[in-house]
Amino acid sequence: MEDESEITIDIELDGIVSGICYAPFNKAKTYLERKNLRIISLKENAGLVMLAFELRIDTNAVIHRMGNFTKEGGLFIPGKGSFLIPESPILEFAEQATNAHRVNKEFYLTNKDYVEKLLVNSYKLPKRTLDIPVKNIGIHELTAQIYGELAKPYSEFLEGLDHFDTVFIEVPSEEEINMHEKPFVRQLWRGSSYSPMEINYGYIKLDTNRSRGINGDLENIKRKLGL
Repeated sequence: MEDESEITIDIELDGIVSGICYAPFNKAKTYLERKNLRIISLKENAGLVMLAFELRIDTNAVIHRMGNFTKEGGLFIPGKGSFLIPESPILEFAEQATNAHRVNKEFYLTNKDYVEKLLVNSYKLPKRTLDIPVKNIGIHELTAQIYGELAKPYSEFLEGLDHFDTVFIEVPSEEEINMHEKPFVRQLWRGSSYSPMEINYGYIKLDTNRSRGINGDLENIKRKLGL
């Protein structure tokens, strides 16, 4: 079946299953859900990477060497700035958003009340691409908010890997955002364990690329990490 052939399960542990789906985002979400996998969060993804290294899962496994979409979104509002949305509206409107990217357009939001609702639980993002020393991930205001209780151990984990000294959070510039007349949303792309591009809100197209799903929860991941 098409949905089965598009999914690679690379993590199978007691109470945690995770896999990557190679398909346009709208189809990937559907295929993963058929396997009882939901789109992973950025925090879960970071915890899963730490767990995979701790358990010495093959360093060539997809979890290590490839980036993927996570469930968070970036909301970009002309004249107002950039915001991280914990639950991207693209999850709800996956087909419409993917179709917009197929013709090289942004996924725009036109309902002002809906936009205001999204802002309630959002994190303000920087006005331009931000670089954060790996050793500061646990204490930097933004990454401490995003990763919560995993921020400090994740910082220590990346320091131990010694792949890079700095991580980047890429966002559209104010100039790029203000070229648009309406707010638009992009899905968060998390780089691989070998890439310093930790959070990428560049124009990563939904009609290609990869999405990671998970069956399990953050508390289970934390328990396995001894946190």
